[in-house]
Amino acid sequence: MTLPDCTLVSCGVKYTVIEATYSCVDGDVTLELGHPQNAPAQTAQFAITIQSGTAPPDLQNSLVSLVRSHEADFVWDWQESAAAAENDDDPE
Repeated sequence: MTLPDCTLVSCGVKYTVIEATYSCVDGDVTLELGHPQNAPAQTAQFAITIQSGTAPPDLQNSLVSLVRSHEADFVWDWQESAAAAENDDDPE
């Protein structure tokens, strides 16, 4: 799938999100792909959030379609140690 007027220039994992930067006609656009909580654009399993730059009108919709076409086999998984660490902070 071709994204409108944009080319992926970098991509990487930062903790619990994937950060991607696209070079678009009007400048760079950086976005995050993460868990679908409180996001303006989302699929069944991911949130797509613009972090910087001005995205061309169809970029976000194209990315949503692209992610949806490949997310069927994805499952969010949380490490047991992370969950236990969160519970250690709770007073009982």
